[in-house]
Amino acid sequence: MSFCPICGDPAVDTFCKEHLQEKEPLLLPHKPVQLTLCSTCDSFLYRGRWSPLTLFDTFIHKQLVYNPRAVIETVEFPMPIFEEKPKEFTLPLLVIGSVSSAVASYEEEYEIEIPIHLEQCSKCKQATGGYFEGILQIRNPREEVIAFVEEWVSRHPDMRISRKKEISTGIDFEVTNQQMLVTLGHELHRRFGGLIQKNAKLHTYDHQKSKKVYRLTVLVRLPLFWVGSILETRKRLVRVTKMGSTLHVFDIRRRKGSALVCPFDDEVEELTPQEVVISSNQPNMNILDPQTYQEVPLAVPVDKYPGESILVVQDARHAWYAIEDFS
Repeated sequence: MSFCPICGDPAVDTFCKEHLQEKEPLLLPHKPVQLTLCSTCDSFLYRGRWSPLTLFDTFIHKQLVYNPRAVIETVEFPMPIFEEKPKEFTLPLLVIGSVSSAVASYEEEYEIEIPIHLEQCSKCKQATGGYFEGILQIRNPREEVIAFVEEWVSRHPDMRISRKKEISTGIDFEVTNQQMLVTLGHELHRRFGGLIQKNAKLHTYDHQKSKKVYRLTVLVRLPLFWVGSILETRKRLVRVTKMGSTLHVFDIRRRKGSALVCPFDDEVEELTPQEVVISSNQPNMNILDPQTYQEVPLAVPVDKYPGESILVVQDARHAWYAIEDFS
C-alpha cells in the first residue's frame, strides 16, 4: 500500500483523496478572458465575428483549460443577462469529474473574473448611421404587431431597425437587411393575415462592385378586423379567435370551431354586437329587439333564462344570433 507524501494517509493515486484534488484540480489556469459586448444590442465578439449571446456557452468552453488527467462529466454556469452593460462580472463555474479512476466523480467550484469591453457592432453602427437596405411598411398595425416586429428583430442580430416612422395609415421600419426583411414580411402575413406586396426600386450604382443597388419595400396591409371581431361573409357568420393567413374562427350559426382563408376587408362585413334581454324561452327562445322592443326569435337557442342579458348580432337575413355561450 502506498501512502500520501503530504499527510501519510493511504493514497488512492499518489496522494490521498483530499490532497489529490488539491494537487490535481479539474480546471487548470487559463488565459485571461475578456468579453467584447455591443453597447447597443445583445451581441458579442466571438472569433472575429459579432454573434448572439446564445453562443456564450461555446465561447466560455473554448476558454477553459482542463487537467489532461481529468475525465470531465459536466461544466455548469449561468447564462449572464446584461440589462446594464457592466465593466466586468464574475462567472461562477461548477465542474464535475475526476482525475483518477480510483476516485468517484466530485464537484469543484471556480469563479472567473471577466472584464468587459464595450463597442458598437457593425450592424448597430450601420443602423445608428442611418444605413438601411429596405423598408417594412405596415398598414393598420396593432400594438401586438409592432411588438412582434421589434421582438423578432431583437432575436436576429444580422438585422437592425435604423428608423421607425409613424404615419397616418400605419408605421414604416427602415431595416438593414433585405433578405431578412422578406422573411419578416412573410412571417407577419402568416401570423396576422392581410395582404403582402414587395417592390424593389433602384437606389444607386456601386462602382466598386459594378452593380446596381436596389432598396426593397415590403408592404404588409393588415385587416381592419382583429381577434374577437364578428364577421359576415356570403356564407359564414363567424367570430375570429386567432389571426393568420388562415383565420381560426368560431362559426356562430353552426356553433363550432372552424378555419377560414383570411378574407380582404371588402369581402366581409364586421358586425357590432348589441346587448339585449331574453324575453322568453318557451316554446321558443325570444329576445327583445333593441330598436323596436318587440319580441323576435333567437336563431339558435342558448343556455340562458328570461330576464338575462346577452350579446347578439343581426345578419344580412335579419336573423339574430347570440355571440356568447360558445361552449
